[in-house]
Amino acid sequence: MFAALVILSTVISAASATKSLTVSTTVPSSLVADVNSLQVVTTIANTGDETLKLLNDPDSPLSTWATRSFDVKNADGKDAEFNGVIVRYAPEVAAKSEDASEWTLLAPGESVDVTHDVGLYYDFSKTGAGEYTFTPANRFIAVESDGSLTDIIADISSAPSASLTGNLSATRALAPENLGGSEDLRAEHASGLQKRASYRSNCSASRQSTNAGAITAGQSYATKSYNHLVANTSGSTVWTTWFGAFAANRRTLALNSFNRLRTYPNQWTYDCSCTQTSTYAYIYRNEYGVVYLCGLYWNVPNTGSGSRADTIIHEGSHFTQVLGTEDYTYGEASSKNLARSSPTQAIYNADNHAFFSVYV
Repeated sequence: MFAALVILSTVISAASATKSLTVSTTVPSSLVADVNSLQVVTTIANTGDETLKLLNDPDSPLSTWATRSFDVKNADGKDAEFNGVIVRYAPEVAAKSEDASEWTLLAPGESVDVTHDVGLYYDFSKTGAGEYTFTPANRFIAVESDGSLTDIIADISSAPSASLTGNLSATRALAPENLGGSEDLRAEHASGLQKRASYRSNCSASRQSTNAGAITAGQSYATKSYNHLVANTSGSTVWTTWFGAFAANRRTLALNSFNRLRTYPNQWTYDCSCTQTSTYAYIYRNEYGVVYLCGLYWNVPNTGSGSRADTIIHEGSHFTQVLGTEDYTYGEASSKNLARSSPTQAIYNADNHAFFSVYV
């Protein structure tokens, strides 16, 4: 009888456990006269009744990466221009890592503050001086006891506004912690397309050779994808899997993107300074033609899903000169779900393009 009561108690306890988070922001209370010093602090609090292991996803407010982790608008509802980085991240790799910098543990009732140098990667010069709200991203990834991943949508408890004037465009460089260990050397390198791929001095001869193979394979993926889209003017099974319900305008977007990716990657510059082990690569939205290759990139296969070749497709699609994709979600399963639930977002999700190119 006692054993039965213990078992029943355990079942009830497990059933009543809840995962719950809130996220809030704190902005400067006084007038900000120079955005170089503009910082926003996010507070992520565990409001549930179980300890959470949360990934420091670059796209979440738990990370100091210079990503679009805030929706920044002025009083007229216009978006401040985002000039930060777009990252290909591998949550499943981070979840298995023994590196404590990959995740944050929060017991019930605990919270953590994270400071973001938002003034360095949002430009306010086009939208002008005035009041701006900083609404944080509220999707967090929790690691379960069995290693599986669960999304938690946090309640946003506050998103106050800051008053900006004076210098509205940053002149300071981003710090290495904003870039996966890399230095922000944009001011020292003039961007420009080449007749063939070029490399920064931080790329060894061995890595240059490895990346050359990835470029060749990636461009081959793009050619195969382009040819498939030319031949299938009304959709296909692989189209539906990765891009959802067929629409002619979305086919045109994909067709143009893959057409460009047949040759563009061989004209870009590659930087090998990023050391982040759960990140494949990143690009700056406002720096066309430079791809920053991170630690994970060198530890995956050359071809296939989650490879160097499909990373070339993924990162390339982010450039507005190719398509201008976002990272709405990562991974095959989540990308398939996105295709079913929102074809409009799927066509602008970089991983959907990467996986389409592999499986076409």
